Amino acid sequence: MRNVISTVMIQLRRVKLGSIGILAAAALFLGFFLFWDYSKFFASCPIEVRALKFHGGDPATNDGSCTCGTDGYCMCTPSLAIDAIIEVEFGGGEESRLMLVRRRDPPADVNAIVGGFVEVFESVETAVAREVKEETNLVLDTEKDCKLFGVYSDPKRDKRRHTVSIVYRCSVNKARTENVKGKDDARAVEFYPLSQWKSLKFGFDHRKIFQDYMGKYHPTLQ
Repeated sequence: MRNVISTVMIQLRRVKLGSIGILAAAALFLGFFLFWDYSKFFASCPIEVRALKFHGGDPATNDGSCTCGTDGYCMCTPSLAIDAIIEVEFGGGEESRLMLVRRRDPPADVNAIVGGFVEVFESVETAVAREVKEETNLVLDTEKDCKLFGVYSDPKRDKRRHTVSIVYRCSVNKARTENVKGKDDARAVEFYPLSQWKSLKFGFDHRKIFQDYMGKYHPTLQ
């Protein structure tokens, strides 16, 4: 910063401005330097972040999650999310149903697996239970109800940012879904027979996830 000011002062003297002119020009420059809005170039991060060296990505492009640890090492990594494929058993010979949400946020009004981002200091299992409760009002015991299904990490799977999703398969009976309702960023909770999954309009890469899921657990309906 000191070198910048010295350089500016030298250049101002060369154009033979008076003392008052030099001070006025210097004040104008400093005001521009300190208060000009850089946000249009670095919309995703505070101005002071520009001076830090990040590994793995660039905070200015908002392509993932960027942070600096207590050791001073700054890193950009994919954002971590969870998804819970919830299969509802109706019993009595009825076909099981998929419990999906209709999204309120972009991409809006599409069918989606219940899910969301993992919070700091939260395990993925805790995130599954929290997100399902927040969006549908369904209470899950992840140890009993859910099993790990797969991990989806294609950098292009979410247009908003590079997001890695850990997908769980959860099973509950019909009685436990009596009080479900769309909450938070879910406009509604909807139930679809497994055999209808191909006709649904999915967001993100959820069609690919369901294709893999049906191939593993319900191959005759794939």
